[in-house]
Amino acid sequence: MKILLTIYVLFFSSSVIAENVILYCNLDTHVKFRNENWEDLNKRKFQITIKDEWIQVYNLTAEIEVGEFYVIANTTNYINAILDESDEDSWIKMFAFNKINGYTKLFTTNNVGETIHLGWCLDN
Repeated sequence: MKILLTIYVLFFSSSVIAENVILYCNLDTHVKFRNENWEDLNKRKFQITIKDEWIQVYNLTAEIEVGEFYVIANTTNYINAILDESDEDSWIKMFAFNKINGYTKLFTTNNVGETIHLGWCLDN
């Protein structure tokens, strides 16, 4: 009975530790359409939800889902994630977050052009 109780406590306490982290970002935005120059746009606001193996990115400014990125590296200092959407536009998206200072990089590219978002994300 003690073993069963121990397993029960460990199982449910681990789910509490694996709680999602939500960050809010204010990122500089730069775009380049095919055969054109880079253009600086107004800052974009994002909500980032960090899960165990996934990072959910939502563009608050445009009110659109950017996607769910698969975490490929999660160290003491950094989280790196990637998303490949193989549809008619063939998007590739990369996300990097510095856990120490909150500096964040979000890159997207497809057959139309590239977008780079750079700046800081905070937990409130």
